[in-house]
Amino acid sequence: MQKDWKNPSEEQLFPYRACPFYFITSAQKEDICYQSLFNSLSKVKEDGFGGIILFNKPMAMNEKFFSKEQYLGKEFMQMVKDVLDICTKLKLRVWLHDGYNCPPGTAGGRINKEDYPELTPLRLKLVENEVKIEQVPWGFPAFEQPKSALLHQQFVYETFYSQLKEYFGNTLVGIFSDADNRKVDDDVHEKNSPKRDYFPWSNNFKDTFIEQYGYDITPYLASIIKREDSQQSFDYWTHAGWLYQGWFRSNYEWCKKHGVLYSYHTSDCSPLTLEQTQRSQIYTEGKALNLSKHSDFPGTDHECACLNGGTLSREMLSFSNKIHWGREKERAKNPSFYKTKEDLRAKQVSSASFLNDRKGAFCEMFAGTGWDVCPQTLLEIASWQIMQGITFVCFHAYHDKLLDRLKYFPPPDFSHHSLLSHSSRYLNDIIAKNIYFLSLGKLQAPIAVLDISDHILRGLKDNNPYFELCEALNRLPYGYVIADEEQIVKNKDKFSLIITS
Repeated sequence: MQKDWKNPSEEQLFPYRACPFYFITSAQKEDICYQSLFNSLSKVKEDGFGGIILFNKPMAMNEKFFSKEQYLGKEFMQMVKDVLDICTKLKLRVWLHDGYNCPPGTAGGRINKEDYPELTPLRLKLVENEVKIEQVPWGFPAFEQPKSALLHQQFVYETFYSQLKEYFGNTLVGIFSDADNRKVDDDVHEKNSPKRDYFPWSNNFKDTFIEQYGYDITPYLASIIKREDSQQSFDYWTHAGWLYQGWFRSNYEWCKKHGVLYSYHTSDCSPLTLEQTQRSQIYTEGKALNLSKHSDFPGTDHECACLNGGTLSREMLSFSNKIHWGREKERAKNPSFYKTKEDLRAKQVSSASFLNDRKGAFCEMFAGTGWDVCPQTLLEIASWQIMQGITFVCFHAYHDKLLDRLKYFPPPDFSHHSLLSHSSRYLNDIIAKNIYFLSLGKLQAPIAVLDISDHILRGLKDNNPYFELCEALNRLPYGYVIADEEQIVKNKDKFSLIITS
């Protein structure tokens, strides 16, 4: 079928329509019976969505949700089957979120119940100039251990596959991991917290490091913890990221073997230094370009009512609207709404998609924008992300049923409970058309900008010129991608200009 860019048909638009997080917030029979789900999902279709990301969402103040024991059990799997059957009839595509809640990894506590002491997360500390290995009470099971991914697949993925095989690769198109904020708990970010310095370790770190680098890292650990710049420090952080990313690598391979797509996002952020934020992804999950490889749709996140969604990693930039009853022109707006400098997350994943020849780039967006956010603000956010290369949009979120604290978290809501429900079709049509227009051709990226993540790991403190350069390129009529040295060499024929410093 020839594409008509002026007047695309619904069939042409469908692959580019957004999929919201479809939150299952109740396990009560009357709420998740076939007819109730059919009515709700019919509204999803009517509102212009192309599918859903089915997401179990328990809330602490609501006792009606699926318990951990019920998760993956008979009633839960029947609900999933009903959703898939309904979405087949409605011609909606379905992605399954792979956790009991977010972040994933414990299979609803099933892995915790087994005796796997080797999966306990570890970190290094320097006590009186002696390196100590310490267990940490968060982030179980340790993603650095291959067994963590294998158990996750055994409990979750294999359960889905054994009971839903007929939908795999059809209505059920993919699996999504919402792994945000999993690696380092909130206390690490507190300025006066003794946990502030986080140096990851695992029982397999030493042996796998020797295998990859040809020397023993342990004699250098004290120097690394003191943050002394060295080749050994660079190797340590690079290896720590590679180990953590193994969980996603393994899941990606499982999905490919079973005929479904895979996507995820983590606590992704721009390449920031530790002086700028303790949430720097480089030190907790590895370099963004490497992390994004193991996915059909490299993914990221966007939060808050401003174009710079990286405000959560830079506390001083955050801004919250006040609830009010004024007219539209009286709305509060972030005074830095249009300042996008330092938020390159969408550009990073779209670059990874381009460089690794993936299907597109994913973004979960609109979280934290507030219940009183207006459609125009949401459209501005979505348009900016699409301009950065996002082709798969996930609305955060659509509630199957509104209960208790869900009235306050996570805003906004696009279901029939919300004032935004009347705008969903409007937003979805514009977003789908914009992404469709992008699909009419291939990305032209004659400029490659060298990623500075390696330089930060080697001690670079001033990343301002890098962010200023990308900010300028974002507003010039030339496509560009962020790439590391290996990717630049591999794709050098694609670039007319390579900026390395």
